[in-house]
Amino acid sequence: VSVGGDWPGNPDAATVFPQKMEVDYIRVVQYLPTPVDDEGQNNYTTSFRVYPNPFNSMLRMLVSIESGSNVDSRIEIINALGQVVHKENRMLNPGVNKILWTPAEDLNSGVYFIRLRADEYYQTKKIVYLK
Repeated sequence: VSVGGDWPGNPDAATVFPQKMEVDYIRVVQYLPTPVDDEGQNNYTTSFRVYPNPFNSMLRMLVSIESGSNVDSRIEIINALGQVVHKENRMLNPGVNKILWTPAEDLNSGVYFIRLRADEYYQTKKIVYLK
């Protein structure tokens, strides 16, 4: 976990307590191993791109699956409060998969996170929606 913000410096004799630190962001990162087969080779390689970012009407996603079979996946759009505002399951084919997402009309502008799960692969990206 990392926390971002402005650090005013170490306290000294002139420091008035209590002090306040405003947090700009909190980042939580989870590292997962890539699945491997019995010979230690990757079962598949996945890459995930989103564009344009920021976006205002439609978000495009490119998911590349380099395996010999289809991969079950789940896509979630999460707001800054951690609430899932959109989710879908889909079967991804080997090769490049193009996915389009149009936000609901009542969705507010702001920062969101898009999470892709494809079998054992997970990736989260920050996206900015501008109405």
